[in-house]
Amino acid sequence: MPFPMFHCKCSQTFATSSSLEYHEKLKYHLKKRRQCNFCEIQKRSMYGLSKHIRSKHMKDHKYQKCYFCFRQLERITHMYIAIHKGERYYSCKYCPVGFATTAQYHFHCMKHVGTQEFVKSKSILDKL
Repeated sequence: MPFPMFHCKCSQTFATSSSLEYHEKLKYHLKKRRQCNFCEIQKRSMYGLSKHIRSKHMKDHKYQKCYFCFRQLERITHMYIAIHKGERYYSCKYCPVGFATTAQYHFHCMKHVGTQEFVKSKSILDKL
């Protein structure tokens, strides 16, 4: 009895439905991909995009140019790009503010030391 084959609209075949789903996710769900500003390449993550830019477009340069602010940097990280894009990875536990980096988050939390919210949360943690 032959194994069932799963076919994609691009005429590729896969042995499992999960392989087909993974292929379709990579190939057809482009709205979640990030476009390179220098070429037609699209990557799924900011890390992949920054790695592509470093390896393909910034090979011969000691410094890399940020394609948002055009500053010359030794290394462009996904967190640096997140600051430009306004992405918020860290949320304050005392107020509804978000931050792109841990440094921004910790600096902000220092403002809460001694406030009512801080004392209240500290007393709850002490009871645990």
